[in-house]
Amino acid sequence: MTVKAESLWDLLDKDLWSLELDFESSNKKRSKILISVFIVTRQRPELCQEAVRLLHEKAENPESIEYLLGLDEDDPTLEQMKDFVKQSCISNISITTFKRKPWKNFHEYSNELCYKAVGEWIFCYTDSKQMLTDHWDAVVNKTSKNSVISPVIENHRGHRVNRDGVRKNTYCYTPIIPKWWIEELGFFSDTPHSDTWIHGVSEDCGMLVMEEGIKLYSRRKKDDHGDIEDKVAKRIYQQRSEHKKSLTKHREKSHQRTVKKLHDILKRRRSKK
Repeated sequence: MTVKAESLWDLLDKDLWSLELDFESSNKKRSKILISVFIVTRQRPELCQEAVRLLHEKAENPESIEYLLGLDEDDPTLEQMKDFVKQSCISNISITTFKRKPWKNFHEYSNELCYKAVGEWIFCYTDSKQMLTDHWDAVVNKTSKNSVISPVIENHRGHRVNRDGVRKNTYCYTPIIPKWWIEELGFFSDTPHSDTWIHGVSEDCGMLVMEEGIKLYSRRKKDDHGDIEDKVAKRIYQQRSEHKKSLTKHREKSHQRTVKKLHDILKRRRSKK
């Protein structure tokens, strides 16, 4: 009986040791993550998969990047995306499902995914973008963490060239923010106009960097809001128009409040150097 008891304890010790190794391995793996890419997508699995694949293939250090995908729980392509994640050679990829949100709460998708992010940088990506730049992650990682990076979208109307031949950044469609933005402010954005809101706030703080070293291609056509034709999608798009005016005052107040807070944060961060 003594032998059996010793064998049982030996087995328990081995199991505990194995769990400790798995936990340690998981922590080491997550500690290597430098960039967290999040994509909120619906009913466009092929586009989303291609977007992730190109980001991964063109990265200098793909193991240092995690991918956080956000899908509605009623998305008819959810199982297809789950299969993609299971079969993918990318180890740092996960899906978070949401109860479908009205347009005025769209920023909550981004906020929740950002709370899960562990990277030093958080890249707000979309399923309609394709990465053109090799070693794009190296460009991100060498940038000052007191910056918000705006990649160039080669074929998008948001980037125009002025009379002097200088490319003018009119909108920051895919912002890359430092992790401390989330930790200090408590959110990615507090308005559904997340990209334009972040553009305005970061520009007024002197944080916005238009990065010519990272170039994207947009597969989204002008005024294309996706190939989702269900009744809920139409209602959400209608809400977009209805809430746009009512949110203007909120955006202005939020903008002023956030700019002031960011100025204080940047002053404190720079004084520590």
